[in-house]
Formats: sequence, structure tokens, C-alpha cells
Amino acid sequence: MLDLLGGALTSETGLWVLVAGLAVVVVWLVVDRYLFERNRLAWRVVFDSGLNLSLPGEFGELEHFFRGRKVDNPSMVILAIRNSGSTDVAESDYVNRLRFTFGPREVRAVKVSEASDDIKERFNTELEHSGNEVTLPKVHLNRRERFKFAVLLSGTDKGVRQSRGQLYGGLIQDEAAQRRITRQRVLRWLAGALTPVVLVVLIVSTRSAPDNCGGAGQLRLVGSTAFAPIAEEITKAHLAGCAGTEIKVEPNSSLEGLQQLQAAGATESLATVSDGHAGDVAPELKPKPLAAIVFSVVVNEEVSKQGITDLSLEQLRKIYAGEYTNWSQVRPGVNLPIRIVSRTGSSGSRTTFEKYVLGFPEDRLSPSLTSQFCETNDRNPGVPWTRCERARTSELLDRVNAVSGAIGYAEAQTAADRARYPKLVRVRLAGKEPIYEHIDPNQDSSYPFWTVEYLYTNGTPAPASILGNLIRHLATDSAREKLRAASYLPCAKTETSVLELCRNPR
Repeated sequence: MLDLLGGALTSETGLWVLVAGLAVVVVWLVVDRYLFERNRLAWRVVFDSGLNLSLPGEFGELEHFFRGRKVDNPSMVILAIRNSGSTDVAESDYVNRLRFTFGPREVRAVKVSEASDDIKERFNTELEHSGNEVTLPKVHLNRRERFKFAVLLSGTDKGVRQSRGQLYGGLIQDEAAQRRITRQRVLRWLAGALTPVVLVVLIVSTRSAPDNCGGAGQLRLVGSTAFAPIAEEITKAHLAGCAGTEIKVEPNSSLEGLQQLQAAGATESLATVSDGHAGDVAPELKPKPLAAIVFSVVVNEEVSKQGITDLSLEQLRKIYAGEYTNWSQVRPGVNLPIRIVSRTGSSGSRTTFEKYVLGFPEDRLSPSLTSQFCETNDRNPGVPWTRCERARTSELLDRVNAVSGAIGYAEAQTAADRARYPKLVRVRLAGKEPIYEHIDPNQDSSYPFWTVEYLYTNGTPAPASILGNLIRHLATDSAREKLRAASYLPCAKTETSVLELCRNPR
């Protein structure tokens, strides 16, 4: 029975019924409060007690006088009146004046306190009392405004009763006599009870979505280190609440990831993210374009301080060909050694740099590597250039950030992280900033250092598998928004159409 009830509540129909019920209660509560009960006054007895004093022995009881008149069996009543409605109560809102009766006791005097000057003036001029009754003036009370008045009485007994008083479309109530169960209290209880139920059902419904997970199991996502952070974020959000389903992001490098996928054979438990199209390296692998990614050439701030913030492609090629070994060859008057920090040969970022920027492989230098720590030629002291390699994007940026005169390259958004790399500066290429607006594959003069991130699979995964569900999720609005927030340009325009920039292999 409980399982049946839980299933009904967490179904789409059950959720809508709960939400609709909560909406009705909230609307009714607001309408009841601000329309039906907008005019309301509440009164209560603050004090009601005799004032008789007696002395011991032969002295007996004291006599009491007020303004020269004797008051037998004196008592005092203090009443508080407040505006408990949702709007001001004006003089025109009264059907008749509010009157209080004090049983057999006779009213001798009335004094208002804790009131505005206007209310005090009205009490002085319009208050009426006779016998055991006090008739109050029609006073204007702002929302939540209150006042008190004291009544001096003569006679025995206790008790106060409202004998007259009414508001147009409203109520005047004794707070002590109000019912424990009122319409407002029932509505508030219903709203308070339904709200947590709706929230729990929303959470449970969101987390129990096995159709979007692919069932229990694990998928490994290897390859690009540049794409790894956003891959972590997207997969984590995708699998939120998918018990037993895991996607492990294991960045190594684009080429290593492709080789790993190729060696695994047809599989649904492994996929590779590659910076750029694999081409003929792995023709049996199936690519899916994910996002365009812009890279940037970066230098240590000591280089930019010398006024070098823009490099032509020719200058860049001479640096990586070993022809320029000092920044003075780029800008006369500067004396700062050039120190090249590169990615390893399996990096997709390096492949993109060589293919679209340099036009030749970095390792054509011989010897290619001359430094272990990127600062001096500790491996090959006889050559004029200084060049080292790093396996990961973060390692390359750490070295360029730390080494004076260093130059390297990385994904543009990561390189712009000034909090992590405060001494890193992105340079323009031939006057072009590393932004998507400067990309035009149909123009040779556009910004050249960019590529497309691809998701590679070995075979076609089943739509209901973990990999099949991930591929479908990568084209959703949620995934596209995360890509844009991370400064990627999503290839999927919709779930069925692809951006023109991503249609041709790159």
C-alpha cells in the first residue's frame, strides 16, 4: 500500500496534483487574508482588578475619591485595541461605534494611552460613557497600529463585553474568545504541510530517473586534458541521482586516449575526447563533434612587460624553429632568453598548434629537448635554444607562469585564470585576440589557433547504454549551457542540428 502511494506521488501526474493543491491553498490563503478579512480589529483585556486598600486594626478600609466624588469598590480595567487586518481602518469603515459594557459596575472615568495625538484628541471630544458603558469614537488605525485605554469603575464583579461595534466587510473580535480552529489557521497548516511534501517529491522524482542514466555500470572517459574540467562538470550533473552509474574522467592526452580506445575494440565502457579530428589515425573510430575550442599562445609577464603582446605567425615560427633564441630578436632592446615550454607529442593541443599555426612539427629541432625544468639547457648545453615538454595543460601553464622569458600554449579560457596563473599573459596572433568572434574558417586572415573537440567511440553504442545516454545528454540545453559558461562554443545548435563551424573535420 505504501509503495503504491509512493509511486502515485512521485509520478508526473501525482506531482502536478500536489503542486496544484499547494497553489490552490496558497491562493485561497492570500485571498482570504487580503480580500475577505482585510478590515479587522482585535481587542483584549490587559488588566481587570479591584483597587480596594485596607489598613489593619481600628483604621478599617480607606475611602476612595476621584475628582472630589467618592468611588465605592473601585476597580480598573485596561483594554488594548489593534488593527489586525491587512489594510488601514478608516472612520468610514465603521458601521457603528465600538461599545464596551462592564456588567454591574459603573464607569467613572476613561483615559487613553499609547495612542497617536489624533486618537487622543478624538477621545477627548467624542468619547461617551454612561452607566456601565463606554462608547469609543471612530478612530483611524493604520495597519498594525494599536492603542490602550483605562477605565475607572465603581462596583463589584469583573468582566468586559463588547456590546456593539461592526466594520463594513470586516470583523471586530475579542482575542481571548477567538476560536482555536479558524479558516486562516487551517489554510496555514495545509500550506505548511504540503510544501515539504512537494519538495520531497520533486527531489525523489529528479533522482529516480533511470531512463537518463543507462543502468548500473561504469564508463571511462579518457583523452584531452584541456577538456577534462568541463567533462567532469557535465558528467557529474548528468548522473546526479543515478545510483550505481559512474562516469570516470581520466585525462591523459588526445593521442593516448585514441590509442587506448582503438586497442579496446568495440566497447561501450570506454570513450575518448580528442582535441581535433583523428583523421586516418583511427579510421574505425566514430567521432561526434562536441564543441569548438580556442587556444592561445601564452608568455610569462616578463615578456609582456617588454612590450611584446602580439606575435606574427612568422615570428612564432622562427621561435619554434630555433632561429630566435632571445626576445631581443622579436623586439630590439630586450635582453631576455626565450624558453619554450611545449606539450608532449601525444597532445591534441600540440597537434593543433603544429597543424594550424606552425606548419611544421615542434620536434624537427635536433636535439628537440634541451631542458628538464625549462630554465636552462641542462640536457643539451651546447645548443642555443631552450625547450622542455610537459604532459598536461596545467603543468605547462605552471612552468610558463614561473619561468621568466617562457612561452607556451593552452586552451584560452584556462590560460586566462589569473587567480591560478597570475604571471601568465595571453598574446595576440597577427593582431587577433583568441576569441570565437575572430574565427572564420573561410578566411585565411582569421584567428588560426582553434579546433573542435570530438567524442570518439569504438562502434555505435546502444541508445539505452551509459555511453548512449551521455551522447544524447551532450546535445541538451543543460550541457550546452555548461559548455558556454566554460567559454566553449557548443557544436550542437539543437539536439538534431550541428553548428556549421563543426561540420567539416578539423
